[in-house]
Amino acid sequence: MVPGSAYARAPLLPVPSVQPSSGPWTSGEGFSFGLGKKKEAKARRSVSGMACSLSTVQQRICLLVFDEGVEVRYATLREGTLVVGSERVVLRADAGELDAEGAATDGSYFYVTGSHSAKRSDCQSNPHSRHVLRFRRDPATGRALRS
Repeated sequence: MVPGSAYARAPLLPVPSVQPSSGPWTSGEGFSFGLGKKKEAKARRSVSGMACSLSTVQQRICLLVFDEGVEVRYATLREGTLVVGSERVVLRADAGELDAEGAATDGSYFYVTGSHSAKRSDCQSNPHSRHVLRFRRDPATGRALRS
């Protein structure tokens, strides 16, 4: 802060406390990636971001990103349940892993960001993770528009 600025003199407001309104939601059988047992379990636990919006029929459609692999998936929120979809959206056509860490939507587009970090094992540069992807959202379905 700049000394003497309005920010320096403003009183600090208390940080709001947010409490969960329920426990974890069920997702039935969960996502299936067609991997071996160990890799499948790891991929299913690797959701790192979620962006939700309403479709024209008022379904809350969510885009889920994973920090393992190169694809995103959809799920629909319904009365305390996460109904997972089978549709795959592949983010990269090459062998590089985005290492997706976040998802957002502004209602018109979905945004997916990579970790932008070095490789954990050896701190080598990881250019595949240094991307923010933007793709148009179909307002009717709540999913990404396909070209």
